[in-house]
Amino acid sequence: MAVPPAQIRIPFQPLLRQVVECLHFPKPMYDMLDIDKNNVCVAVRPGTSAIAYVYIGGEAPTLEESCERAAEKAVRSLIKKYDVVVEDFTSASNRALERCARLYRLKRVELEGIESGHPQVLPPEHHCMDIRVSVKHVRLDYIGVLRTVVAQTQVLLAPIEHLQFGPHTWVCWLTFTSPHKSNAMESVVGDYTETLEDAKQSVAKKAIYCLMRLYAFELVDANYGSGKYAAVVYSLEQESCSTVRERMSGVKETIQPSALVIEQDCLTPRGCPFQIPSMITAPLPPKKRMSRPSFVRPSVPGSTSATPVFFVPPELDTVFKRRKTV
Repeated sequence: MAVPPAQIRIPFQPLLRQVVECLHFPKPMYDMLDIDKNNVCVAVRPGTSAIAYVYIGGEAPTLEESCERAAEKAVRSLIKKYDVVVEDFTSASNRALERCARLYRLKRVELEGIESGHPQVLPPEHHCMDIRVSVKHVRLDYIGVLRTVVAQTQVLLAPIEHLQFGPHTWVCWLTFTSPHKSNAMESVVGDYTETLEDAKQSVAKKAIYCLMRLYAFELVDANYGSGKYAAVVYSLEQESCSTVRERMSGVKETIQPSALVIEQDCLTPRGCPFQIPSMITAPLPPKKRMSRPSFVRPSVPGSTSATPVFFVPPELDTVFKRRKTV
């Protein structure tokens, strides 16, 4: 039985079509560069422009894999060029980290007000949010991603069931069984939504999260790798809030630092393994050795004059200069 992979990539070709439709561009055109090496490229023409962006998938075992690579490059490039917001799993994780960082910042403001003797009434959370509405918004097709995850993990998935409770209230649910684990039957129920399509997307998204926890794999989506900034901001706000709390209570908190933040040199490690050991006593100063002549000895005890230990030829003075002792 095949072992599930550690990484699963979402299908980028459908996402590229969604991004192109959002930007009102013509459909992307795929072309063959080398049929023997399965090398494919995709061309995206921005509007009515005569110049198109070309993205090469490179050599691959199959044509489909090369098409996916080219579509992935095109999606990531168009997102940066035209500020397209793609709602996927990484963006949801970034939003959660940003909200936690904002709550830590509000908690620090509250503690500083109590410490100064002037407690503050915090404004509602939505007043502190940086709300940016983007007209270029694309939502990931979670049902298509679920098909890819099911094919990679080989779970037995039951069809999605739905039920309507009113004219604008839908709910969906599904059940899947894992062949790799005993008694691994899971049921997932989606959120109540106004349309049937939204209900299906909701239950598919929750099922993917459940499979990610069950099989411990990470999903490579459009925003994959963009969560470093949100993680660094979250860790800094957490440390700042903990510093104020320690100052007020006098009790030192134990915070496990994030490896990413330590790598970026943004957070001081606070755990016991990272503490510098304190010295009980100061080390003794080094002793300076007293110099003494090695090749001379005093002729008379108590006198400062000295005679050589061995015979020195007079011709040697013409070659080397020897310090004369008095």
